[in-house]
Amino acid sequence: MLPKINKKIRESILTFYYTNPSSNCYVRELSRRLDLDVSNLAKEMRSFVKEGIFNVEEKGKQKHYFLNKKSPIYEDLKNLVLKTEALGDILEGELAKSKKIRLAFIYGSFAKDEEHTESDIDLLVIGDIKTEELHKIIMKAESKLTREIHYIIYTSNEIKERIKKKDQFILNILHDKKIFLIGNKDDELFKLTQKKKNKKRKIFKKSNSKKN
Repeated sequence: MLPKINKKIRESILTFYYTNPSSNCYVRELSRRLDLDVSNLAKEMRSFVKEGIFNVEEKGKQKHYFLNKKSPIYEDLKNLVLKTEALGDILEGELAKSKKIRLAFIYGSFAKDEEHTESDIDLLVIGDIKTEELHKIIMKAESKLTREIHYIIYTSNEIKERIKKKDQFILNILHDKKIFLIGNKDDELFKLTQKKKNKKRKIFKKSNSKKN
């Protein structure tokens, strides 16, 4: 089992890289970004390279580290980090501090595993939380994730009204892949979006002509 300090460093490194998958950093740059000790950071990066999780490229006197996307555990590790460390512990942890949020989930490119370096984290929040309060929470999460979060907020009544009016933007979000942070798919509001679409019936016309 890893010592606590090593575990924390590893979690910080993986969270940064998997929320910024195209990053290519040298140790001192990474140390400044993550506020971690240079020597301990360098040691863990060397270990990651040996494990095949990272690749390293020498540019002059500097070694630049980037994710090995061909690693057999790349996808599994990515999903684990995003859903536990990045989105779970950090974003969910910040949102959970408010008791005014009924539902909150990630949608868009992150939920569909289609994110790239420039991708925002798309977040939909349903509840009675004020915009100013949510904005403060989001800013804290952004500073920890080093990733911009684009959020939309609705009250329960507003989301019900939009579903009732068949607002296509909202319906597309609700029917697409998502990662729940607060609440779950058993919530009444979520169930409202899960009505099966009416299947088109085929109409067969009977011919009135008689065969001779």
